[in-house]
Amino acid sequence: SLAIDAARGAAPMSAMEDSMEKRIMRISIAPAQGLFLDMSFFGTYNEKKKPDQPLDWSSEESPAVMRWKRFKEGRITTHIMAEETKQHNFLRYIYGQEYHFERERYLPLPSEEEGKRPESKVEHD
Repeated sequence: SLAIDAARGAAPMSAMEDSMEKRIMRISIAPAQGLFLDMSFFGTYNEKKKPDQPLDWSSEESPAVMRWKRFKEGRITTHIMAEETKQHNFLRYIYGQEYHFERERYLPLPSEEEGKRPESKVEHD
């Protein structure tokens, strides 16, 4: 969700770097619909199992990568787009982000020593 907000200019790009620090940031959660593992690495599998045809992901033209691309484009992407066309979950999420956006959400929380949280300037129904 932070990446989406940064990409659309609703959050500063510095918030991406800040999110990697060991501190709490309040961000909303994007819908899980459409999320999938895009790439797997099988180096350890190939070493331990020693298959007759190891899974090779090192080249864009390797048989394993080509099969994965065909599967992803033919099944996964098609399914995600059809589901979004019917349910509009991501579109509703983006609308909700714009409607309820609070820039303060990306500001650092005060330290525990200060003992209070920043107050939101956005009113909710």
